Amino acid sequence: MKNEREANSQIDLKKFSWIKQHAPCFRIQPDHVDIIYEPAEFYDTLKDQVSRAKDRIVLSSLYIGTGPKEVGLIDEIEKALKSNDRLKVTILTDFTRGTRGDQNTCTLVQKLKNYNNVTICMYHSPDLRGILKKILPQKFNEVVGLSHMKICVFDDNLIMTGANLSADYFTNRQDRYFHLTHCKQLANFLSGIVQVVCEFSFHLNKNGLLYFHKETEDFEKEIDFHPFDDNIDPSGENFRTKFHRSMAELVEKFKNEPTSSQNDQKTTVEIYPLIQMFPINIDVDNRVTHQLITDASESATIHITSGYFNLTPDFEDAVLQSTSTFSILTASPEVNGFFGARGVLGAIPDAYTLIEKQFFEKLDNESKIEIFEYFRKDWTYHAKGMWFYFENKLYPSLTLIGSPNYGFRSVFRDLEVELAILTDDLSLQMKLHRERLNLYKKSTKVSDETFQRPSRRIPLWVKFVTKYIRKFF
Repeated sequence: MKNEREANSQIDLKKFSWIKQHAPCFRIQPDHVDIIYEPAEFYDTLKDQVSRAKDRIVLSSLYIGTGPKEVGLIDEIEKALKSNDRLKVTILTDFTRGTRGDQNTCTLVQKLKNYNNVTICMYHSPDLRGILKKILPQKFNEVVGLSHMKICVFDDNLIMTGANLSADYFTNRQDRYFHLTHCKQLANFLSGIVQVVCEFSFHLNKNGLLYFHKETEDFEKEIDFHPFDDNIDPSGENFRTKFHRSMAELVEKFKNEPTSSQNDQKTTVEIYPLIQMFPINIDVDNRVTHQLITDASESATIHITSGYFNLTPDFEDAVLQSTSTFSILTASPEVNGFFGARGVLGAIPDAYTLIEKQFFEKLDNESKIEIFEYFRKDWTYHAKGMWFYFENKLYPSLTLIGSPNYGFRSVFRDLEVELAILTDDLSLQMKLHRERLNLYKKSTKVSDETFQRPSRRIPLWVKFVTKYIRKFF
């Protein structure tokens, strides 16, 4: 039986060597990949890794919350800084989310600036400028674009996730979390991505003030690029060009390093970091993911999950026209993060229901596509990613894990990074399979009856506005 399973796990990794045209390849050992299943375990692992870090801590998140758990995480970082002069800490969040309200990410992390070797940055989208920046209120300005990357590096270990660093993501908001160890080159590359974004972000100084690119106001007078100041950089063209060039140089550097693609020829795990930063003309994750779907054979099964199901037309067409079998897992309205919100935001679950219904209506009885909805009482659902089961295999040999949701925002507006992890190692494939099943076991299959329930009635005004606003979420 074991030999049968091992034979069923075999896949030719060389079939995916084309990805090297788009991203560097890193090889690690299968037993250096661990999967975290629950938010509480994610939080505990974060604190444990912080306490063990000797040389570097790099955290990238949309924002960091301000509750007791987040304070506990920052306190752990401060404790590590106190006991280790050589420890370097870099924190990157989004400007619009990180500065919202009186108590925010800036006020939480400011005390870390009392220590040497601490860099705290806030990315501001070049698309939020001019009249939009002036008229959009804080709660809505993030729809224009933001830094959505979720990367946590601790020395030569890392956690790749779709979760933000906030209390609900540590308690009852389901996501995915991969803990990779002994992966120095991959950690260096992901840290490099964060460092490049920091070069084009606002920096927090010891006084709690934010200055673009560096921590002093004087430096702002010397630069010719800026995300939104037309006096320095009309239309932001210099910002986009220089940002693109710096990120492209980082990618090329690691693509050309032998250690990134030839670390150990005996390993059976290959990892490709896929970057998506359309505002600066980087379209890697979108193209690679699209090709993985279109290249999949009739005997393949592809599982896609997103808490916010809103595929772009290209992705939707690729799925609908594919001969592969598809299973899509998304949030039921009750576990959508906006369920029960006040005002306009409270209608967002209805908008996602409408988008899901419109997609479902494109399926026929012969379709090889099924939709499932996740439900867990008193929880919300935020997981995203894909699992590829090739050629009738029992277990997946490829997964995508990271921040993209495969919708309009992910492709066109935000900064995103995910890992394509390929393996022919049976034990790791079984881990990937178990992770997927763990999410699907809390779901039910969508049918015609689903959308006939009174709770799924969509207000007329939501039907009208969704077609105009779906490109913003």
